[in-house]
Amino acid sequence: MRILLLLILVSPCLQGQTVFNRTYRIGGNNFTELLVTDTGYVSAALDDDNVKRLDFSVYDLQGNPLDTVQHDFNNVGYLPENCGKCLHEVNHSLYYAQSHFDAGDSAYVHFLKLDANLNLLDSGNYVYRDSLGTQIYAMAFDSDSTFLITGYTFRKKPPLLGKYDLLVAKFDTAFNLLWEKGIEDNRPNEDLGYIGLDITVDHYNSVLISGYGKYGPNSSIVARFRRSDGYMHWFREYVGPLGDAGMYTSDNGDGTYQFVRHVNTAQTSTKGTLYNKIVTGTIDSTGSYSQLSTLGPNDQMIFTTDLIPTSDGNFYAAGFTNINGARNSFGLKFAPNGDSLWMRYYYHEDQPDHSQVEIFFETPDSGFIHAGYYVDLFQSAGTGVFTWLLKTDQYGCDSIGCHKVGLYEAHIPGLLEVFPNPSTGDFRLSWTYGPPETFALTIQDVSGKVIYRDDTAFLSEQDYNVDLRQHPPGVYLLHLTLDGKHVVSRKLVVF
Repeated sequence: MRILLLLILVSPCLQGQTVFNRTYRIGGNNFTELLVTDTGYVSAALDDDNVKRLDFSVYDLQGNPLDTVQHDFNNVGYLPENCGKCLHEVNHSLYYAQSHFDAGDSAYVHFLKLDANLNLLDSGNYVYRDSLGTQIYAMAFDSDSTFLITGYTFRKKPPLLGKYDLLVAKFDTAFNLLWEKGIEDNRPNEDLGYIGLDITVDHYNSVLISGYGKYGPNSSIVARFRRSDGYMHWFREYVGPLGDAGMYTSDNGDGTYQFVRHVNTAQTSTKGTLYNKIVTGTIDSTGSYSQLSTLGPNDQMIFTTDLIPTSDGNFYAAGFTNINGARNSFGLKFAPNGDSLWMRYYYHEDQPDHSQVEIFFETPDSGFIHAGYYVDLFQSAGTGVFTWLLKTDQYGCDSIGCHKVGLYEAHIPGLLEVFPNPSTGDFRLSWTYGPPETFALTIQDVSGKVIYRDDTAFLSEQDYNVDLRQHPPGVYLLHLTLDGKHVVSRKLVVF
């Protein structure tokens, strides 16, 4: 018995808040798909060992893997690529979509319909009109029998330009096309164009498609279409002084839409990283825009990957940030007026590894389930890519009780930068995103022996140097404590 039927055997009763932070050697490639059921979770990810193989995996409420079913796409000429938001359950069937590339500029959308045991029931392919390529990034059902997709179509414009046009299309559950629209980017002398990333089905027989314009400088875009026939009510494009990086929306149910968008800022770190900020606001049914506030820090590279409403009337956004060259993740909850309620940083095991959230949902216990990928950059057997599941409680905690810690302390794991890492033994530390602090700092070898200690280590944005060049190559553990309490640990690799 597989997947959804197997999940029936698991107790559907939630025993309080369940939190976990786990990786799995299944799937692992980026754009992990996630589905929430009454009794657990289903993920879909391309296999890291064979990118033409798709791993559907099922987990119970505690994140324990129960089964994996694989589907091969050996007939794809180049490679398949997951969509990111294209796994749904409707009328006891699973619907899934991804892009199949026969070449770098030639792609089509591939649909699957699966039964409760993940046996294939039906499939279909789609290319927008006579375009060279069609790539999908989101899929959403607007009824039990119809769904919409968005992404982009690719065309060549003489003499040398390659143009992206915004795509929105509607299908029935037999994968018959009902209507399709392409919004052309007509800027002269510029490559690329518009890409749809998000679909918001509203209460007014319309759908919002949002994403970004990919060119220099990039922009945030949003368009409203009538669901019955694809008629476009309006199209809006927003460009900050240094460009934008995309937009996600949610229906407020009162004629307005909440949004988050990424606006690049002028600040750069001493390491040359371009920063951006997250801006939230509202759009009314005519497309008029009102900015409310900035969310999260202004001095990081930080991107949300979606925006969802929460059961208590607020909003939740999560995604990834770049700290010292490593992809880490965050969750951010805020009120409709733009006031931030809390923000947490997340990673699996070690901050210098890649831990990237790509999709997330609120769970029935008012917590949040996230899916993405984890890369262990320092394992001796070579780089491994894993499917990452992160379950937090209603306060965004991946350990019970973190909401009882002050806001500054809760952010501490994301504040310490160590670079370069790995190194020949010369490490520099900086406390980049918080006020200066004096910590007790110790470094241990793998046997637990303390090889370095500084009980009054003052950390700030200025570099603090640690010299391990007299020690043999290997892995060392750095620990910070503050007032006798553990704050953060880092893995240092000497080669």
